[in-house]
Amino acid sequence: MNITEYAPLKDSRPEFSGGFNNLPQENTKIIKNVIKVNENKFINMSLSDIFDKMINILPNMYNDYYKKYLETKNKLRIIDPNISESNIYMETMKSFIFHNENLIYLGILILIIVFFLYIIN
Repeated sequence: MNITEYAPLKDSRPEFSGGFNNLPQENTKIIKNVIKVNENKFINMSLSDIFDKMINILPNMYNDYYKKYLETKNKLRIIDPNISESNIYMETMKSFIFHNENLIYLGILILIIVFFLYIIN
């Protein structure tokens, strides 16, 4: 029986679970306390890091876009050498929007601007 952070697993495949069945039951220990690590980068950042990324949003987004553009251009040119620049641009924008962490900071910046505009109005 294998132990995961969710539940004990019983694997029916003998080549994987055969070694576990031969162990005596008194020597096997069940882990009761499972430590979960939060993998979210945004939650683990300090407020000064978030503020720094919001201030430097344009250079960070430009660098990320340029990296995505080069990756997409190389990938698509391998598939089709005669692909148009507009198709490369569309695929780059799709990849940039869905796989970029700087859009969170852009959203926070837009919310702050909207809040100040609401107060001024």
